[in-house]
Amino acid sequence: MKIRGVFALLSVFISSLVLVLQPASAQQGGPFLALVNGSGQLVIGSADGSFRWIVTNPGEPLHPALGFSWSPSGSRLFFAVGGGETSLRVADVGSQSVSEIGRVSGAVTGGYWTPDGNGILIAPANRLLVYPASGGEPLELASASETIVLRSPFDAASERPNLLQGRNMSSGQFLFYAQGNSNVVQALGGQPVMIAGGDPAAQFNGLWADAAPLVAYSGLSGNSFLAVANAMTGDTLVLDSGRLAPIMPLLWRPGTLQLIYRDATSFIRIADLSCMMGQCPGNPFDSGLELIPASATDVQADNAALYYVDGGAVYALPLSCVDAGNCAGMALTLGTNVAPQSMMDVAGRTLVYTAYTQDPYNAADREVRVVDLACLGNPPACGARTVLTGATAGLLSPDGGYVVVERGGALHTLRLSDGQLAHQAEGGGPTMLSRARWSGLN
Repeated sequence: MKIRGVFALLSVFISSLVLVLQPASAQQGGPFLALVNGSGQLVIGSADGSFRWIVTNPGEPLHPALGFSWSPSGSRLFFAVGGGETSLRVADVGSQSVSEIGRVSGAVTGGYWTPDGNGILIAPANRLLVYPASGGEPLELASASETIVLRSPFDAASERPNLLQGRNMSSGQFLFYAQGNSNVVQALGGQPVMIAGGDPAAQFNGLWADAAPLVAYSGLSGNSFLAVANAMTGDTLVLDSGRLAPIMPLLWRPGTLQLIYRDATSFIRIADLSCMMGQCPGNPFDSGLELIPASATDVQADNAALYYVDGGAVYALPLSCVDAGNCAGMALTLGTNVAPQSMMDVAGRTLVYTAYTQDPYNAADREVRVVDLACLGNPPACGARTVLTGATAGLLSPDGGYVVVERGGALHTLRLSDGQLAHQAEGGGPTMLSRARWSGLN
């Protein structure tokens, strides 16, 4: 492994197509949305539809793994174009300009911004590099004889769009990636540390806690396993299932070191891993508390509750039951008639999902429903309301004020306060909808 310095700056500007020449400063028009339209072009638009910029030209396909990701400030967007030789680019929304910051050949993964917004983490073949967002020679963080794989946030979006904490960084300071057949944690500027597991596929489900640099991951090593590693020390705690049935980390309870996971019987439990910041007297997984049934899907959480879909209904489980040590029978019904193969999202004390009215298998029978989660303080007041018919819901904006929807073969943004619908792009489908990404979420 070796570290190299950053050399002279280089920036190459390329042309882009601007549809609406309006200033994009100060996030006027609400937060920004990046998406890929039906022609395969990258588009950036404001939530209220007053600003739209087609960033890439026809025939410039996005790299299938790197795709695109927002900077921490939400003012710039990293994206990659091409296949055999990949062009790494940064779009500046305020100036509506695009810079090429580098080119790489062959297999490449990554696409995460550094926490200061000054660089993008890229893993070409057996190297881990930081490319300066303003252009210039990349800084090498690691090199190895084996291939390094750093999962892209764009790649992860198609599978679990609502689990954005699946990023490979905890507060931006630590990485979790695969190196050959090993799992690795590394501090930015530090040395790679091999951790327990031995399944390179584990980096595809790694989840960082937001309260401390603990990463949870699972895989197969003889039996299925669930592990939690302390990135500062390399210490790892492992739960061996004793069978091949998969175990899966789902999410961390926000602001805590309590991990919510699916056990080998598929039941969803929670375990307190705070002892990982010191010495654990035993294995916390041995006393994991059962939360919700094995049939639960689309599990999410905020500070107040755990939200999930089960049997065609949306539920909330107040997380105060965890502190009481008993969650049996505590779930509240928030909505019904959840459409098959649709997604639910929670943001800014708002929950959104797609419902049907008569026929769950009729794609034309769809409507967007929302729940104001302030109702959890008065459960009898909880209930979903329809905000748009003939549409399918995607992700909420970070403040919960807007939602991306598909309607009439196009993507739109819907302002929930008054129902204003703003056209964003032609085209639709589950992949296009789930990969529409709001600024402020990366």
